[in-house]
Amino acid sequence: MIEINLPTEAAISLLNDQFVLEFKRQRKLSKNKSFNSIEELSDSEFKKILEISLFDILSLLPVTLITEESNLPEIISKSVKGLAYKYYKPSFYKFNEKNAKSILLLVRKSFGSFSSTTTFQNN
Repeated sequence: MIEINLPTEAAISLLNDQFVLEFKRQRKLSKNKSFNSIEELSDSEFKKILEISLFDILSLLPVTLITEESNLPEIISKSVKGLAYKYYKPSFYKFNEKNAKSILLLVRKSFGSFSSTTTFQNN
C-alpha cells in the first residue's frame, strides 16, 4: 500500500483552488448566469463542478497512485467534506471513501482507454 503524506488542510486548499477555478470557468461558459457565488450553487451544480475539479487534480497524479492501493480515497473524502463545510453544502457532509473510490474508478478507466489506444513512438 502506498502511503501519501498530505495534510488534510493542504488537500482541502488544493481542491478549493481547483474548484474555484472550475467554478469561474463554468460560470463563464454558462448561458444561464443564475449563480453569482459558490454558495448559491444547487447540489447538482456543486457536484458537477466538484467531480470535474477532482478529475483534473487526479489526472495530474502519477498513474501508480491511481492504480495501486493507497490512502488516496481517505484524502479525497476528507478534502470533499472540508470543502462542503466551507461552502455549507450539508448533502456532501456524508461523502465517504466509497464515493471517492467511484471517482478514482472513473479516472482509472480513462487511463485505461488512453493507454490502450495510444502507441508509443520514438522521439
